[in-house]
Amino acid sequence: MQHFLRYGWREGRDPNASFSVSQYLERNRDVRSAGINPFWHYLIGETTQRRSDHSGDAATGRKADLDLSERILHEAETIRDLFDPSYYLQQNSDIAQAKVDPLLHFCRTGWIEGRDPSASFSVSYYLDENPDVRNAGINPFWHYIVVGKDEGRSARDPSADGTQDDGADDRRLREEAAVIAASFDAEYYLRHNSDVAESGIDPLYHFVRFGWHDGRDPSAAFSVSYYLESNPDVREANLNPFWHYVVAGKAEGRAPRHPGGYRAEALIATQPLEERVRAWGTRDEPGSLMRADDLFDLIAGARPRGIGKLVISVGHDNYRQVPGGVQYCIQHEEEIAAEHGFTYLNLYPHQPLPRLAHHSESPDVPVGLLLQGEALGAAAMSAVISAIRMLSETGSVEVVIHSLLGHSPEQIAELVQATGKASCYFWAHDFFALCPNYVLQRNNVSFCGAPPSTSNACRLCLYGAERVDHLARMTAFFDRLEVHVLAPSQFAADFWSTYGGPSAASLSVLPHAEIDWQAVERAPEEERKISVAFVGYPAPHKGWPAFEHIVRTFRGKESPLDFVYFGTTDIPTDAVETIPVHVTADDPDAMVRALAERQVDFVLHWASWAETFSFSTHEAIAAGAYVLTSPISGNVAATVQRLGRGAVLADEADLEAFFRDGRAQTMAAELRARRRRERGRLSRSAMTMAVLAQEAGE
Repeated sequence: MQHFLRYGWREGRDPNASFSVSQYLERNRDVRSAGINPFWHYLIGETTQRRSDHSGDAATGRKADLDLSERILHEAETIRDLFDPSYYLQQNSDIAQAKVDPLLHFCRTGWIEGRDPSASFSVSYYLDENPDVRNAGINPFWHYIVVGKDEGRSARDPSADGTQDDGADDRRLREEAAVIAASFDAEYYLRHNSDVAESGIDPLYHFVRFGWHDGRDPSAAFSVSYYLESNPDVREANLNPFWHYVVAGKAEGRAPRHPGGYRAEALIATQPLEERVRAWGTRDEPGSLMRADDLFDLIAGARPRGIGKLVISVGHDNYRQVPGGVQYCIQHEEEIAAEHGFTYLNLYPHQPLPRLAHHSESPDVPVGLLLQGEALGAAAMSAVISAIRMLSETGSVEVVIHSLLGHSPEQIAELVQATGKASCYFWAHDFFALCPNYVLQRNNVSFCGAPPSTSNACRLCLYGAERVDHLARMTAFFDRLEVHVLAPSQFAADFWSTYGGPSAASLSVLPHAEIDWQAVERAPEEERKISVAFVGYPAPHKGWPAFEHIVRTFRGKESPLDFVYFGTTDIPTDAVETIPVHVTADDPDAMVRALAERQVDFVLHWASWAETFSFSTHEAIAAGAYVLTSPISGNVAATVQRLGRGAVLADEADLEAFFRDGRAQTMAAELRARRRRERGRLSRSAMTMAVLAQEAGE
């Protein structure tokens, strides 16, 4: 048995007459790619039935999907002799009080919660040291007993003092997590830490164990860096700052954020770019990488009848796991591609980075792969390039670049050339072609407008040194290929041309969405307060601080304004009504519908950078609302002015005055009269498919 667990299955040896290792791995490429023992995977089962018989007859094959309770009982029997129930109950008083079977509790949820089965085994240490076990979601104590011990894996930190309580740290972290859970904003944490979102780690657990040490904030209302900077007693005691604030700091009157606002906090937290890179570099090695011939087989098998156009999209993270505007665009594009019968392959860097990948640290970038939206595993870029070179001989291949963050542009250029032609499409979703800071904010605070890389303004920025090499590599990429730039707005295209975007083969405007108007006849709206809304994620660069300022200024029963937030985040104020809205590919019009039903008058979008496009702006206008924005908001301001649906206000003082001097009342009456006569309909583009389908003659 030990030979099979350690060597046999890897050599293709079968454990019994009814199970074929080779056939199981052939039929379940995800298992093979993950490097998991196929017989173990078969025994614990999944939500779908897996075939493992030699005959290939599903009717006679053994059922692979065992009930979850059977798997837990199997694990419990395996570890029973080495499990210490007395220790488990002594260390976990809640389990003792609940009077549940400690062994079954450990197998069901205990190990997932970091509880140790005995004084001689540390769950957290074993999972930290063995990412293959952690990533496969395997009970670590069961793994250690069945195979880990024979493989020489350690049960606990060998450097630990013999008297040390390995469970004490885990218990402390669990207690911290329980205290801050109600105030912790998991959605905020995942949105701002894509590496955590992609890893599948519980965000609260990640924060208490790693996150606050890295300076990651637990919510929009709390700054880790500011709290530690302003409270040296907390910093010197090495206490979790958010935990300290919840249990003591708040009552003591300590501030959770800098009184100077998010800009002051950003400057305080400013760190060299390479320090940010090191903080991001927490992703484990991808493990078993797929080979070029395996990729070829999988992708070729997904193409209709082995033919048809293959579309390769390049992104910066897993768009199926991480929310965001670019991610939504890729997912929408994938769905349109399927409607046209195109095969869609997406690749993203396995290790997210806040800049391009450097050759010195990653000469062959590992990438994650999704085929038709389903995860394939990981592969080195060289293997992907080889597979695409073979696939280009069987049909047309197109490359669409949505983001180069974390990639090697040199390898992406090789990928494009491997298609048999030197052309690709490049979306100007943001300004990454001009600077590592894709929103062009100097030191993450103020919009810079892309000055020359030799300027003092650039030298003073934490991205300045990196930008010199960044621009050289991006220019070389565009010089090497025939790159067709697609701009989501006329503003984005004009900015590209005016501020030194790399020389492209063509520059086209392809808006992400358009608004059509239909005539209607509605009854006059009832008299009520003017409603002011914030839409989507309450991020500083979207204008949330400006919205909070207006709320603080005009809140109260006598206020002429009514404040509403549309989104899924728990916002830290009771002066704003919250309407939960979640826009998905399955329900893309959820926000338009919610805004229209609530009859919102104004949506505030006070962007602190020049946005190339804004879905929320178009959603607001289509719903019949007007948009209030700043002059530097890019296409937001351009859209408001072009459509005459709102106001571009000079600064925050002018924004406040807008609600005091009668302009808001006049404009609200105008838009309510408009809503009686017309209704907006938002139509979304087919993304790159609009071009590719036209080329294919559809």
